[in-house]
Amino acid sequence: MINYLKDLFSLSKRFNIVTEDILFIDINISGINVDINTDRIRFYVKLLFGHQGKYFCALQVRKDSKYHIKNSILYFENECIGEVSKFEIDFCDTYYMRRNGTVLNINPKSRINCKGCKFCYTSHQKYRNAIDLTVKDNLDNFFKDWMDTYNVRSLEKLYQIAIVSGCFPNENTVVDFILRLNDKVKKLNFNGQIFYLGSQIQTFKALKKLSEISNFAYCITLECFNDRDSFLKKSKSKFSVEQIKKVMKQSVELGYRTNFTYIVGLENLEKLQVGFMEFIQYTNSFPIINIFQEHQYQVGLRDNDASNIDFYLKARKIIENIYVKTNMRPQMWEVCRSLWYTTFADEILRGQYLPE
Repeated sequence: MINYLKDLFSLSKRFNIVTEDILFIDINISGINVDINTDRIRFYVKLLFGHQGKYFCALQVRKDSKYHIKNSILYFENECIGEVSKFEIDFCDTYYMRRNGTVLNINPKSRINCKGCKFCYTSHQKYRNAIDLTVKDNLDNFFKDWMDTYNVRSLEKLYQIAIVSGCFPNENTVVDFILRLNDKVKKLNFNGQIFYLGSQIQTFKALKKLSEISNFAYCITLECFNDRDSFLKKSKSKFSVEQIKKVMKQSVELGYRTNFTYIVGLENLEKLQVGFMEFIQYTNSFPIINIFQEHQYQVGLRDNDASNIDFYLKARKIIENIYVKTNMRPQMWEVCRSLWYTTFADEILRGQYLPE
């Protein structure tokens, strides 16, 4: 974590990374100090320096953070750095929008019921409007209500519908739900991508069933490469790295968009580098890479070196060097606690900055 705001400029020069990217990396490591009884908050911020776009933050509340908000202004200690809007508790919602309203993320089996992975915070989140969308009538009513809310007659303008939940009873129920969802949204003129983020699809038979979906994507929640028994719940850790590679290879061969999630900060840079170098051959889309946000109840879970911002900037450079010769790049709208916000290596990232 940075000690002084001027550190941004020295780090920018040293690592050749723009200051606003370093700031957002640092705030995701540090969290934010706010006087509110919750573990997480979210808001939009427009920086007073660097790129003048509006950014979305979803952060852990930490009383030891140098970042705080007062009268809709974001401060680093006593220095004003941004204008804040739409400040609220980071609820665990049944759905949320990304990519300026063109991506619908649904949480069909409420993630607050998913417990066991030590790095995860969703079981501690406050929730509202928790609906089990695996129940047919609930799924039908959800889309009716959603379309009424957004005053649309079809889903033709949606780019993607993402299923983000790991709480299905088994592989069959995951596949059955995805296929039922696909049937439902096709009738509503949806022509975009069905995206599943999870790790419960583990066999070729299950993958093959999903081939009736014209545009399917599978993002496996890998999270870390080593010591998986130490970080993941048992049902997730027993899906071994070698099994995951096999499933990802099959997914690519079936023509699905295929990648994985990874949390930076749980393991050292050597393990990170080896893992990304091994996995690049099994992906056809840039991984979804998150910074580990250490909550008060998770102190001690980070790798010993991962409290220093240098660790994350070095991780960014390592991953850039591995992917720079490919056409795979991070999508800013996919991740709000990323290593990338405006640039990747020497490239300016184009696209949507906001989750909605």
